[in-house]
Amino acid sequence: MNEIRLHPRLLVIEAITMMRNHGVMGLPLYKDTRFVEQVSYEELIAFLDHRENGQNAYYHKLNFDLETALISIRIVRYRRIEKFKRIGAVAALVLLIGIGWLFFQNRLSLQDELSPALALNANKELILTLADGEQIALNDQNKGIAVKDHKLVYEDGTEIEGAVFGDDRTELTLSTPRGKTYRVTLADGTRVWLNAMSAIHFPAEFEEDERNVKLKGEGYFEVAKMRSSSGTDDHIQKMIPFFVESKNQRIEVLGTHFNVSSYEDEKTKTTLLEGSVKVLLSSAKDLPGRTVTLKPGQQSILNGKMPITISTVDPEDAVSWMKGEMVFRNERLKDILLALGHWYDIEVIYQDKAAEELIFGGAITREDNIADALKVFELTGDVRFKVNGKKVIVSMVD
Repeated sequence: MNEIRLHPRLLVIEAITMMRNHGVMGLPLYKDTRFVEQVSYEELIAFLDHRENGQNAYYHKLNFDLETALISIRIVRYRRIEKFKRIGAVAALVLLIGIGWLFFQNRLSLQDELSPALALNANKELILTLADGEQIALNDQNKGIAVKDHKLVYEDGTEIEGAVFGDDRTELTLSTPRGKTYRVTLADGTRVWLNAMSAIHFPAEFEEDERNVKLKGEGYFEVAKMRSSSGTDDHIQKMIPFFVESKNQRIEVLGTHFNVSSYEDEKTKTTLLEGSVKVLLSSAKDLPGRTVTLKPGQQSILNGKMPITISTVDPEDAVSWMKGEMVFRNERLKDILLALGHWYDIEVIYQDKAAEELIFGGAITREDNIADALKVFELTGDVRFKVNGKKVIVSMVD
């Protein structure tokens, strides 16, 4: 029996929302795989009114069997939608069984203008591309590399053979293959984590007046604050801005933590965790919403020629990939499967185009194989998957 301790507030809120929407007034509780009783809608509401610790009378009570909870909700749900066309909306509560759960804590095309070295990594190795085009396969036993004293070293201090450069303006590119993540510490101390199928183009040393890198795919940045070396008075020394160019946009920061997801054929999303960033649309100067400034907990979304939009999100969702997890909230199935393609080598075939628009939420861990990962979505009863080698065939349930 698959159980889950459903005590984080955000999960309880999702459970309450789903129960209210589908008229379900209770969910089953278990102790050591044995059914005990039902937890009521009112008890879940009461849980939210107390602190999440031992003083909360309901804290230790929230232990659900997801399979049984799914049946409880699905029975009511299917009675109501039997005469209507399904749209597949479902909360994360009923999605995650057997693959683990993330506990929550509270073509304008710039792409064509980016460095040719930012082409996606087609092989299975971590690749460092030097300015002359030479490629060095990196040791993936180390978790990252760093620019240090005009050379590149692994994080344990081991030198990378062949990666020594005398010209400070040498341009380098780090790229990750499908299914692997890596990090790099830049010359100014800025740390960048790269998700799978991503690439970052950066200099061995930065300019005096600004710092520029280019990103394709997804990366999490912890930008180091850096002052200009000109002048002797700290009060008049200027902070050197840091710029990240990605598909269709340019981000300006001084010192902050943020995540950028900028894969081809996907929306460009910038999520701020700390500090402040300005997101600038690269083209279409007269387009409304061309520039936005983000606050922590906000995410900008750029979709083709549309203006930049801002939404409030849980920033932990955006960086869940750094922990080997993928979190989806009210995402189209098409977008979810595109994201899964960064980890798994799959070709998706839709037998029914309507399946692309089904809405799901949930979390998947990198350790799961693609077949197991997809089973979780079948629990809704709306969609079926057939895995044949690298092909994933998607069909709607009649």
